Amino acid sequence: YRTDSEEIAAECALGSEMPYDIAFVTDSVVCAVSEDRVRFFAADGTERGAYVAENGRIADYHFGGDGFVTVLVDPYETSSRAELITLQPDGSVLAQLSLSFMPVSLSACGSYVGILTAEKALLYTSALEPVAQTEQDGTAVCILARSDGTALLAGTGTASLFLP
Repeated sequence: YRTDSEEIAAECALGSEMPYDIAFVTDSVVCAVSEDRVRFFAADGTERGAYVAENGRIADYHFGGDGFVTVLVDPYETSSRAELITLQPDGSVLAQLSLSFMPVSLSACGSYVGILTAEKALLYTSALEPVAQTEQDGTAVCILARSDGTALLAGTGTASLFLP
């Protein structure tokens, strides 16, 4: 639907998939995330492409990047390691990074991706090239990447700004 009309603008067929979330990735591309796939549709409803998490499930995702979607795949549903992946609006992989841990929190903003573990916060570019990392004492439970390459680390009753 358009915000200024009650008429249907387009329909997208998702089959038997139950989407976790649906959002615009760009002004003209809509993204739907489900348990094991990310699908991209043009604003007219035609499918542009898809990413399928082979032998795993999508454990987390974030739409905040400029023109990309970030997904965290639990390859064997073990929650002990993960694949961090950035996807372009046609479903192709922009970058992929194997992690030996499962992050506590994931965030993307502008051209940056932030992940948080119990011990540290890490910032990457959308190409998953390392930008910076900092140690943390486990009080932060959430990371919010910002478009200027900084991140906010938030916990219960406290927050701190990570300036690389």
